[in-house]
Amino acid sequence: MRLISKLSALVAGLTLAAAPAFARVDAGTPSLIASLPRYGVNVALNHSDCNDGDRNFHGYYNTGTRAFVVCYSGTPGANDHDTVRHEAMHVAQHCVAQRSGHPYGIRTILTGEDLDQFVSSVLTPTQIEGIKGAYPSEVHDIELEAFAGAAHYSSAQVQSIVEAWCNYD
Repeated sequence: MRLISKLSALVAGLTLAAAPAFARVDAGTPSLIASLPRYGVNVALNHSDCNDGDRNFHGYYNTGTRAFVVCYSGTPGANDHDTVRHEAMHVAQHCVAQRSGHPYGIRTILTGEDLDQFVSSVLTPTQIEGIKGAYPSEVHDIELEAFAGAAHYSSAQVQSIVEAWCNYD
């Protein structure tokens, strides 16, 4: 079995094994954050970008600079932990693109009907429409997968997904 097929099976298995969840504080978040530099990701918590008074984001991942930024104030809460999982899903999506020859791109892990079924099993129609309304159409699938992954998987599971797609050994 080819490596990509094995990794697809891993992700599919995790999809079926985990019960849906919502934004929550996750004890595995520090481990997930600590694992990212192994894959060349530059982690910044409360980066100077976060101090922009007009900011309307909780974090971002930049494929060009590999900057992973999470913005929060006070003690990180459930939404902050969810943001870490969401942005880490983008790291895995970036590794998917890199594996297919697009070093600065980003691609979904799941595709076609598998992606549609995963997203619709985790997110409500209202959430899906809200995400589609907030992002340009060319990134709908990427954002839907990241939001669904953050809601569905624990930090440890997201860490395993990142490891599976970003580990080139």
